[in-house]
Amino acid sequence: MMARATAQTSRDASALFDQLDGARLDEGSAERHADVLERLAKRIRAGVWTVELAELVARAQEVESQLADE
Repeated sequence: MMARATAQTSRDASALFDQLDGARLDEGSAERHADVLERLAKRIRAGVWTVELAELVARAQEVESQLADE
């Protein structure tokens, strides 16, 4: 069961990266992206951790830092 959850988390993170790389952010897509991030945050809080999630967190920290500098 944990292996399935980990695989799903990896797919979710990869899908999010793909969407963010090529997507134009509008109100609808912003809501969908926020939903994905909320689901991933719940998994992280539950103790699920993958390489993809570590990469996502690192990228999020970079973005947060850049936004703080603006």
